[in-house]
Amino acid sequence: MDFIVEAIKSAVIKIDKEISTFDFFENSNFDDIINEIIKTDLLKVTNIKSVIRKKDKTEIEVNSNGEFIVTYIDIDDMDNTKINWSFGSLFTVYKNSTLKENIQEVIYVVYGPRTELVITQDKPEVFILENNGKFTSKKSVKLEEKGKIVSFGSYLFNIDKKYNNVIQSLLNEGYRLRHSHSLVMDINFIFLKHGGLLSLNPEKLESIFDLYGFEYLFEKAGAKKLKNSIDKPIFFGSNYEIEKIKEIS
Repeated sequence: MDFIVEAIKSAVIKIDKEISTFDFFENSNFDDIINEIIKTDLLKVTNIKSVIRKKDKTEIEVNSNGEFIVTYIDIDDMDNTKINWSFGSLFTVYKNSTLKENIQEVIYVVYGPRTELVITQDKPEVFILENNGKFTSKKSVKLEEKGKIVSFGSYLFNIDKKYNNVIQSLLNEGYRLRHSHSLVMDINFIFLKHGGLLSLNPEKLESIFDLYGFEYLFEKAGAKKLKNSIDKPIFFGSNYEIEKIKEIS
């Protein structure tokens, strides 16, 4: 899978350069430009069987004899590009078929004041894109038993009222409320602070493109498993917060 990682790194470097010169207010096709960069680099990898973009769900065959399928989100929220806010990309690598148990690797990228690449096989490892165009490994992510933030985004106002007491109890303990419109940024908030509670709107998630990948990220970072379902609130977090959710679920 090293070739897949290198292809994604190559695409990220090109995207980082594109961001520095693109006029987001005058043009609205940034996601298509980014998709073309990603697709072009992935299509060069001969051990990839096919790639699938979340936005259009079109499966593009790369090599019928390849063994890996890559699903990806090129930009997780275009609105963030208009307000000079961070946004992200997400890649999930499957072997042979897009079953959850076939995930081999999950990679996400945060573009913003600095570009961060998080590669997750056995554990999430953070890489920073330096000014010289090279990636430097900074740290591995390991969630602590108890976190520091609660991230619910706009979903906070639509969530089942039975979870309000959990949210309030965490805030009373000194947790800070953080959110963005970016799915990847919401996860990155939790990872940067080594724990916390994140809830995402199930209506915005699709199993093979993000839900399976997010679960993989948190499990590899040391979180306990919480059975998630597309038809109810989706929770991720460190063990202390997840146990609180389990008590009322």
